[in-house]
Amino acid sequence: MPRRWAWSTSHGEFTLADHYYFSRLQAFLRDRGLQVDIVPDFSRLLEYDGIILNYPEVPFQAHEIQALRDRVEAGAVVIGLAYYQNEDGVADVLNALFRPVGLVLEADLVTDHRHHVARDPYWVVTRRVLRYSTGVRRVVFPCPCSIRLTDPAAQAIVVGESTAVASSGNVPVLAAERPWGRGRWIAVGTCVFWDNFSLDRADNRQWTWNLLTEACCLADHGP
Repeated sequence: MPRRWAWSTSHGEFTLADHYYFSRLQAFLRDRGLQVDIVPDFSRLLEYDGIILNYPEVPFQAHEIQALRDRVEAGAVVIGLAYYQNEDGVADVLNALFRPVGLVLEADLVTDHRHHVARDPYWVVTRRVLRYSTGVRRVVFPCPCSIRLTDPAAQAIVVGESTAVASSGNVPVLAAERPWGRGRWIAVGTCVFWDNFSLDRADNRQWTWNLLTEACCLADHGP
């Protein structure tokens, strides 16, 4: 288990302290004893084992991008979470970090007209959880974009069912990762799979726990 996670608010991200959206997640992590600090100062992010960028709206400066690359190289995990159709330019913001390492968050939308919640194809359900899958049978990803893998070292983590379709024509990869030095980059196509409306659906809670407790262990020991 990582020593500490930072939940960034340094670039306009949704804060974990937002009671309406993330009170259940915050309570869940606190009750399980996982330290997740809300960090508004970018320089302080670099002190943590894991860094969460949940819907960043403010572009990263060149020196910040390099600092994150160096931190991942040294063993940290960075998780970037977007949303469908490049809402608020978030995919563009994240791609400044993720595109150079082989993960591209597309400005598209993944839907599934067969595997979904409440007759809503925007609430994509999938059993194709390829990583961090212990105790996980299926997850719900609302309004996701797809992630294009452009480097052989990039790996899919969650993929839509065969009935899922990305509006871009891309393979419906919903989450992916790229080992980098001693650490890793993780891109997720939706920032709301762990909000108050999704956390308790399917096995989202377990997948959240697996992601946050296993990713840094893998980073410590390589791919």
